[in-house]
Amino acid sequence: MSPPLIALCRTPSTTHNPARAADHSRGFTLIEVLVTLLVLSIGLLGLASLQIQGLRGTHEALLHTQAGTLAVDMAERLRAEPFAAQDLLDWKTQLAQRLPEGDGSVVMDAATVTVQVLWNEHSSPQQYQLSFTP
Repeated sequence: MSPPLIALCRTPSTTHNPARAADHSRGFTLIEVLVTLLVLSIGLLGLASLQIQGLRGTHEALLHTQAGTLAVDMAERLRAEPFAAQDLLDWKTQLAQRLPEGDGSVVMDAATVTVQVLWNEHSSPQQYQLSFTP
C-alpha cells in the first residue's frame, strides 16, 4: 500500500505552526512601532524648530516696527517744533523701554534731518534711519 498523497506533500519545514507565527509577528510589530516612533519624534522636533524660528521672526519684525514707529514719532515732533530738549529726552526714554538696548540720535543739517534708532537684536546691532527735509 502506498502512502497517502497528502502526507507526501507535507514537510516539517513548511508546516504551519500558529504559535511560531504569532511570536514572529509580535517581534516584527514591535520593530515597526519603534521605527514609527523614531520617525514621528524626528518630525515633531522639526515642527518645534519651525515654530521657534517663526516666533523669532515675529519678534524681530515687532522690533523693526517699533523702531520705525519711534523714528516717525520723533520726525513728527521735530516738524511741529524744530528742537525741544524735553521731546528728545522723552523719545530716548521710549527707545530704552521698547527696544533692547535702544538708543537714538537726531542730526540736523542745513537741508535734512536724520533720525537714527539703534538697538541690539540677538547680540547683533541693528539700526533704522529716517531722513527728511523740514
